[in-house]
Amino acid sequence: MLALARHMQSYLTEDGEPPEHSLSGKEHAFAGLMRACLSLYEARYPGMGRDWAADAAYHPGFLPVPQRQPAALMALDYAIPQEAAYLLTLAEAEFERRREAYAGFHDPTVWPSVAAELRRDMRMDALATAAAPPRSSGPGVVADVSGLVCDILDGWAAWGVAISKPEGDPETDAAYERAVGRWDELLDAAEALPATLESLVAKALAISWVEFVSEERPMVPRSRHSFTGRIAFDIHAAVMGRAARQAER
Repeated sequence: MLALARHMQSYLTEDGEPPEHSLSGKEHAFAGLMRACLSLYEARYPGMGRDWAADAAYHPGFLPVPQRQPAALMALDYAIPQEAAYLLTLAEAEFERRREAYAGFHDPTVWPSVAAELRRDMRMDALATAAAPPRSSGPGVVADVSGLVCDILDGWAAWGVAISKPEGDPETDAAYERAVGRWDELLDAAEALPATLESLVAKALAISWVEFVSEERPMVPRSRHSFTGRIAFDIHAAVMGRAARQAER
């Protein structure tokens, strides 16, 4: 269907409309159906017409993934294992297909030799090594990310306490400067994390904190903030509530 859609697309003008003189009524209807098919395909595979290679050129260290139908950019440390795992799946399927073809072969010594040659030709051992999870997704890094999440929550709470106090007092001003310095450190740490699921909470908290700082207006009720501001307002309330509960223990 996609091939037919692309073939019909060759009859369309640049603005997506068929030339009035070239198509009959049935052909107009068919062209509409083909455009609908293309739209559905684009919805299923977002970015199908995007030049991902050109995008990747502006993001060193990232690759378009998946290579067979790019839909995003991913850090090399994670893109390579993902692509290798896909290729390994294809190689294993072919290996199994060939194994079944040799089942019951009169000479049982033939298959082991063929199997070794197949594994070598399809680079299966190398693919298995490349497909292994990167070291940065190990337990130590997950623990580090979890620790950073707690640090961001604590740093955000300290900053919230600091801005709630009146200016002019040396101790208060010093606490505020420490909170701002910590803010910078924590945001840099979150930004440096790899683009992985494990990093999601830390990065989301970091950007939420930035949003709240940009939206923060003392004495302005939640309802008068922007949409993103209201979300950041709620997260701030949750962060400060967590700090209050900890202080009561």
